[in-house]
Amino acid sequence: MQEKSFSGELLNMLSFTNNEVAQFAGVSESMVRKVRSGVKNPSRELEKKIVEFVKKKAETVLSKVE
Repeated sequence: MQEKSFSGELLNMLSFTNNEVAQFAGVSESMVRKVRSGVKNPSRELEKKIVEFVKKKAETVLSKVE
């Protein structure tokens, strides 16, 4: 098994469903599961989309707190 990528670790720390991430990133849930588990490393493009997804979700949550 490969070492988990940054995006895989990030997804595991947060409670987003594979479906949510897959729909945003335009990939299959299977791909998200593989990235999350460390079976597959994401392309740079997919990693950027995952980080963008997390950033948008965080901004949404923080805007509700303010």
